This record gives sequence, structure tokens and C-alpha cells, in this order.
Amino acid sequence: MVRKSRKRIFPKEDLGRISESLKETSMKVSWHQLQQLQSILHRVQAKRFSGKRKTLKYGSLSKAFSDVQLERFFNAIDSDKFRLLFKYQA
Repeated sequence: MVRKSRKRIFPKEDLGRISESLKETSMKVSWHQLQQLQSILHRVQAKRFSGKRKTLKYGSLSKAFSDVQLERFFNAIDSDKFRLLFKYQA
């Protein structure tokens, strides 16, 4: 059974209309109201995308190879350039 996603993806034309509507609205409200709207949008975005990051922000040590496998991998690389590149990443 295939589940349908609840996400609604807007076509670019709809996003353009939404953007124009927001621009028009921003010209009709006070600075304080704009700050409130910005705060609301920020909270919604933070809630919607919290925990979505797949990789750590500053990288991590790869756990794909054991020490023995990693040594075999480096021994199999012929090019010094690629060996240095992979050692740097590991």
C-alpha cells in the first residue's frame, strides 16, 4: 500500500502570487506587525524542519569501514593524490 504524502508542493506560479501578496500586505501593516509575522514564520519553519538535518553540521568520522578495511582500502588506491584525499576525509 502506497501512502500519499501530506506535503503540498506549490507550482512556481503559485509561489510568485504568494510572494506578491506578501509584498502588498507588508506595505499595509506597521513595522511591529511585520516583526510579529516574521516571528510566526520563523517558529513555524523551525518546528516544521526540526530534526531534518541528515548529516551533522560540522561533519563526523565515517564509521563505514573498520580499521582493517580502511587500511586495505588505502593500500588498494594507486594514486598518491587520491590516497591523500581519502585519508584527509577519513
